[in-house]
Amino acid sequence: MAFGAGLPLLVSPMGGGGVVTNGEDAVVIDPHDEATWIAQLQHLAADAEFRAKLAHQSKLKAPYYLWDAVAKRRLDLLVNALKNA
Repeated sequence: MAFGAGLPLLVSPMGGGGVVTNGEDAVVIDPHDEATWIAQLQHLAADAEFRAKLAHQSKLKAPYYLWDAVAKRRLDLLVNALKNA
């Protein structure tokens, strides 16, 4: 939801799961590193330009993960695999 809404993302490695790029469309933080979570929240609150960059990039990337787009890529992979079998 946050991805498609164009919000700046702070995520754990599990939450980012190969979907986000640290520093480009999200900030990936160890879920147990309390000091870094606090520092990054403060950074987002203080740096409007960085916040806007993350938000803009996440919104641009979100359509790639819509169900229709994912289904189309999967179908293409399956069709190509069958053609090459």
